[in-house]
Amino acid sequence: ENQHSAPEPMIKIKLAVKAILWQQQLREKMAGLIREAKTKKQAGPLIFLAACAFAYGVIHSAGPGHGKAVALSYILSCRPSIRQGLLFGNTVALTHGCSGILLVLIVKFIFQTGMSSSLASVTTLTQSVSFSLIILLGSGIAVKSLYAFFSKKEHSIDRRLFAAPYLTAVAVGMVPCPGVVM
Repeated sequence: ENQHSAPEPMIKIKLAVKAILWQQQLREKMAGLIREAKTKKQAGPLIFLAACAFAYGVIHSAGPGHGKAVALSYILSCRPSIRQGLLFGNTVALTHGCSGILLVLIVKFIFQTGMSSSLASVTTLTQSVSFSLIILLGSGIAVKSLYAFFSKKEHSIDRRLFAAPYLTAVAVGMVPCPGVVM
């Protein structure tokens, strides 16, 4: 039985290594395209750069720390419309990207002003706020579900909580990408 379960972890490891290599190749290609656009003073390489950046984002987001589990849980538990699901996913992605940019700007400011705060403390604060929001949201849903269960009322989770899923999406997206933190 152990022999049958061994290939699955190896497949996952091989896929992870391939994804890392693809990301490295795409980063090198993007750097080359930026240099080419600067030296030739042409916009042509920037179009290919945008395509490479999109491909990089797709591959990169498959890695850990990008809110996929929470997004999937939201979709499975609430069964939102396609529009609501797309809104949720795009809000997570936008908040996630902006949180990474904000983290980099904060760290740059800290290093430029000579403040004695470190990257670790900024990262810890950002993660604490995001995780706290996720815990509060999950606790609220759990309490409401337990109340409904024990009160023997015939109603499920209030769908209005998820009609505009911005709070959940922002809480999930607030944690910056592990790559940005590194």
